[in-house]
Amino acid sequence: MATFEHRRYPALTLQDDKGIWAQFTEETRAFGEHTVRVGVLTTDDTELIERLRAATKTDEDLVEVGAASATPPAPKAGKGK
Repeated sequence: MATFEHRRYPALTLQDDKGIWAQFTEETRAFGEHTVRVGVLTTDDTELIERLRAATKTDEDLVEVGAASATPPAPKAGKGK
């Protein structure tokens, strides 16, 4: 299971020449005194997760916020190395 958010287009629909392959649901989040609308998509479809992870590399507004437990997190660079 993985969850992705799109922070610019809350009702985002992704499609290619074969049709729609992802639709985000609009949610409202509170950040201090402000509210922000974001698009959220949660899936356990491995192919969809791979496509969305690839898209995060070219779309800075698309982020993975809940990673699949079967996928280990990327190693973080240590301080002072």
